Amino acid sequence: HTNILNYAPEIVRQMGLDSKHYTLGFSILIGTVKFVVTLFVIWRIEFLGRRSLLIGGMGVIAASTLMLTIAFWNQEHGDEEYMTPASAAVSLVAMIGVAAGYAASFAPLTWLLISEMFHPKFRGRALGSSTIITYLSAALVSFFFLSAQSKLGPSFPFMAYCIITVLGVFFAAFAIPDTGGKDPNEIEADMKQMRWWRWRDGEASLWQRRLSQARLVPDANNNNLSSSQMQLV
Repeated sequence: HTNILNYAPEIVRQMGLDSKHYTLGFSILIGTVKFVVTLFVIWRIEFLGRRSLLIGGMGVIAASTLMLTIAFWNQEHGDEEYMTPASAAVSLVAMIGVAAGYAASFAPLTWLLISEMFHPKFRGRALGSSTIITYLSAALVSFFFLSAQSKLGPSFPFMAYCIITVLGVFFAAFAIPDTGGKDPNEIEADMKQMRWWRWRDGEASLWQRRLSQARLVPDANNNNLSSSQMQLV
């Protein structure tokens, strides 16, 4: 997602808006959106919750990258060299959506969640490791962006980003608890109750609620058991 922001001038040029005024103005607009959304998140994070902001921001990114995929797919398979004005407008709105979604989720919450989830004894190493992995991944994605567009089509990177983000939304919904106001032990206990980790440990289905255990309660006058006499514990 940072890739879309880093290559914003190039993406705008591919839309057919090749003027320096367009690219400069749009870059300033994206920076302003990120700044305003980040301020809002800092102001309301305790009220909205980390998990809600993370899932909501990633949802906005997924929808925006889907819009970019469709717009560039139409350009790729159309008769015109550049996008139609309508497709260009949709793409510009989608890029702003990516900036807003990123500023509401990954940008402020990645480091906050890591700092809250790990015990102070391991926090320094966790932050260091996550920083290395994050920047290495960003470098690889940035390195292959233009070559992927050249070999696989202009829409392919956006489609890949959309799929990965959708998977991230499901992972956040099923695996990440809210960490606000909790110590690492409380967060660990909440995480163990998340469906993803219970599914990993074979304790629950990923898509259905688990009937944890059934306790049979026999009738006092009848030793036969019926389904109505099953009780969940």
